[in-house]
Order: sequence, then structure tokens, then C-alpha cells
Amino acid sequence: MREGSLYKELMEWEISVAPTSPINIERQYRKGIGSLIQEYRSKPHTPELIDGVWQGFWKQAVNINENQVPRCNRTTEEIALLEKNGKMLLLLPDVIFKPKGLVKLANAFPWIRDSWITNLNYVQKIKHNSAVGGCIDVEASISTPVDYTLLSKRELREKIEGQARNPQRIPTYITASVFRLLFTGSSFDQTGTRSRLLGSWYEDKEKEVLSASFDSTNNRIVFSHGNSDGSYPGLGGRSEGVSEKSNHIWRRVPYFVECSEGRKVA
Repeated sequence: MREGSLYKELMEWEISVAPTSPINIERQYRKGIGSLIQEYRSKPHTPELIDGVWQGFWKQAVNINENQVPRCNRTTEEIALLEKNGKMLLLLPDVIFKPKGLVKLANAFPWIRDSWITNLNYVQKIKHNSAVGGCIDVEASISTPVDYTLLSKRELREKIEGQARNPQRIPTYITASVFRLLFTGSSFDQTGTRSRLLGSWYEDKEKEVLSASFDSTNNRIVFSHGNSDGSYPGLGGRSEGVSEKSNHIWRRVPYFVECSEGRKVA
């Protein structure tokens, strides 16, 4: 029996989700992947189940073929430990880190479709510290993690990297937030928090920080970019991590650290 908070939500979301939640407004949309939701909620999270659920998610929700989806490289025990520690596992294809792939991802979901993130002219200005997907783990919490609040951009980056993790990228956030919404009924930052995504940045005349929040009034995920370095309790960030078995090389964000060398992160 799994014990993490995300597991509890998977078991209880049908009775706890508010009538105005996007998951109820878009219930017909959810039915399209209903069998995957049932599998994810009811069966042990083995590598084989993770592979099957994510292959089905990408094919049914975004029309990305399973041969583009990476395989799970964690054991059943490692997956259980991640979930017990409040994290969730994603299988992210490389294509969503390219401009056209990111636009395709954003346009696939009703909670993002009216966002500037669906416009290729804008998305081409988004850069990432790595354009490679893989088997990625992220924090599963609805609110931005408390440990990442009340920090400047530099302090946030240093905190994340000090944990041998990397700042979260915008395609990772979109995927994890929508997956969480479809499978549990709650999106990231639905509690009014805002997450800075320091693994991606918007580059026009200058490099700007990207952040994400949830607009409960209009039931949509909202993205913004700018250079404000303020801090307050509801403003934080998110991270992502890979297994030590991964060959993933991350390029440190040049806006925050002048460094062109790649590094492997456990």
C-alpha cells in the first residue's frame, strides 16, 4: 500500500474536488483517458505501469507516439520512495522542449489554450537549461514548495542545486500540472501560489524569468515573464530531478550563472 499524500488524493479526489474545479468542468475531456486514470489510481506503480500510463497519456492527449516516450528507469521501490517523499514521476519526450513541440503540448489542453504559450512567435523566444526529456521526478505538491519561498532568484537556484536537483522547465511544469489535474483533480498552484521556473527563460531584448500560477476564476494555467526579484510567502519555485543512472546533461542557466559547461546531476 502506498502512503504518500498524492496517493491519498488519487483515492479520494472524486468526492473531495469542488464543483467548480476544472476537472468537473472538463469531465468529458477526462473521460478520454479514463482507463489510464483507473490504472494509475488502482494498481501498484511499477516501471511497467508508469511506461504504459505515460505512453497512453502522450498518445491520447497530445498525439505523440510511444516510440518518442522515454522508458522509466526507476525500480518499483524507488518509485514508492519518491511518492512517499511527495514527488511524482514523469516520462517526458524530447520533442516538447522544442518550440513547435511546446506549442503542441500547450494547445492540447483546455486550461492553457488561450495563453501566449500557444503562440509559436512567443515560444521561439523561450530557452531551456536542457532540451532533453527523460524520466524526471518533480514535487507533487499543489502549492509551491515552502522550502523554495521567500528567496531571491539566485537564492532559489542555489537552494535547488544544493539539493542536487535542477530548476524546473516550463514544459515539465505544464506536463506535471496537467497530469496532476487530470489524475487527481488539482493543478499546481491552484491554492494561489506562484512558481518561478528557473530552468527556462524568455529571451527577447533581455533574458527574463518565467513563472506560472493558476487563475481559479477562469480555470486556466497562467504564465508570465519578467525581471522582478521580489519575495513573499506565496512566491516560490519548483525543481526536477533525474536518477543517478541517467546520462542527462544539464546546461546551467546563463542568466543566473555565467557558465557554459554541462554537468551531470544525480
